[in-house]
Amino acid sequence: MFDSNTQDTVKELRALSQLINASIDEIEHAMVSRGQSFPLLNESYSLESEIPRMEPDMVAAGAVITSAAAQLIAAVRIPAVSALVTALQYEVSSSLRGVIQAHVPEILREAGVKGLHVSDIAASTKVDPSRLGERFV
Repeated sequence: MFDSNTQDTVKELRALSQLINASIDEIEHAMVSRGQSFPLLNESYSLESEIPRMEPDMVAAGAVITSAAAQLIAAVRIPAVSALVTALQYEVSSSLRGVIQAHVPEILREAGVKGLHVSDIAASTKVDPSRLGERFV
């Protein structure tokens, strides 16, 4: 049988899950009522594709989802792993800087939805393909 701590933890996890699900329901309802589609991660980015995500109600629902998801992750992840992930986050910003300086977004935009192999990107950037693939993309 569960002790009260376990019951409280499970109750908290379920509440966070319900917040996420309720916000997804809000997104679905808004998209159906507007006749829009929510952008997919595997679709090419464009300002037009992001219009549904920029609506105030979508921003609010997204904020609830990301906040609840972050709390859910914090609740279930081993604290040492959270500390390690936080300590290594600087690599993301330095990688973004490298990608921007090498003009990788422009190269990929020109390549279109099929993308480009890292060797082809590297040829245009004069960056070692193994470094580019390992650190940036």
